[in-house]
Amino acid sequence: MEMKNNVYLTKDLAEAGYLCMSQLNFLGLTSDANSTSFYFQFEDKEKAEGLSAEFWNKTAKGNIKEYADALRTLKDLVFSKRRGNGDETIQQQEAESGKHLLLSR
Repeated sequence: MEMKNNVYLTKDLAEAGYLCMSQLNFLGLTSDANSTSFYFQFEDKEKAEGLSAEFWNKTAKGNIKEYADALRTLKDLVFSKRRGNGDETIQQQEAESGKHLLLSR
């Protein structure tokens, strides 16, 4: 996990799913030029750090269906980026699924 300015980055899909489920603002995916790994970017690093601690300390709470939906959406974004569909497709999927990855309740 890394932090830049007020942006929280994580490589961990499960953690990212929890952050999405917790309605943190998802900013997108990024990767190093020479890497096949992706970082999930979230706004509000202080809040993200607290939620991350809950996740890793096994004190996280939430709706399991929302969590599963968030994981599925994030996986779709990663696979789309790996297939080379580029940022336009990622942005389109983010817009279609909601900028915050807020899922229907």
